[in-house]
Amino acid sequence: MHEFLDREGWETHLAEDGRQAVEVIRIRVITVALVDMRMPDLSGIETLRELHRVTATLPVIAMTADRELWAREEVVAAGAFDLLWKPLRRDEVVGALERALRACLREGPGGGPA
Repeated sequence: MHEFLDREGWETHLAEDGRQAVEVIRIRVITVALVDMRMPDLSGIETLRELHRVTATLPVIAMTADRELWAREEVVAAGAFDLLWKPLRRDEVVGALERALRACLREGPGGGPA
């Protein structure tokens, strides 16, 4: 996914696990985050919550292979911008990223409408 997004013109920063993802957003300006729900160290839900503690308005797109209804509810309750089901389709990922980017552009510095 990283190589595909780079070729499509997206600047990407990789994190090996949830803790590293949180550190990345502490030191870099990140517009949108893609987070797998199954990761070592912190779970995807824990990572999503930690990312929002650092940057409350960061759109986080969750990715999971778990199609259970509770998984969707938990991801939405944790504040995910969108949820993508695996296997991922490139057009779905790009579409979700573009929607998140548009949402960011509509938001002002405090997270309210611009």
